[in-house]
Amino acid sequence: ILNRFSRIVSASSESAQFNTENVHLIIDDFSREAMGQAAEQFLRNDGQAVLAKFPGAHLWDISGHSTLIVVFYLKEDDIARGQKDGTSDAIRQECFDGVKPYDEFDYFTPDNFSIKFDSKQNVDENYEGSMFYYWR
Repeated sequence: ILNRFSRIVSASSESAQFNTENVHLIIDDFSREAMGQAAEQFLRNDGQAVLAKFPGAHLWDISGHSTLIVVFYLKEDDIARGQKDGTSDAIRQECFDGVKPYDEFDYFTPDNFSIKFDSKQNVDENYEGSMFYYWR
């Protein structure tokens, strides 16, 4: 990459502005950052609307961190019921479809989309009812 950059610079009329000797090149994967931003925008703008589409599912909240989205049922039993009756699958699809408009680089696929189902009961019993402790 650096050699190609040097050739491009030396062929340009601005080559005197660039010192291509002793250049340190850092390459990073941008996809994680872009996916995290898309998930954050979805949660901020549309997360609660997704929950409202499932009024009988005993849902409490939707939250997330980075690329992970967490949908909270009220009780642990509600998670099992949602898995069994297909509600969780429908919520997963709604969330995936909701994230895609914010995924400007088309990084999210059904295979790499991260969603987890948890419960308010778990937050109350194991994290003193605190989302701060939950995400810590």
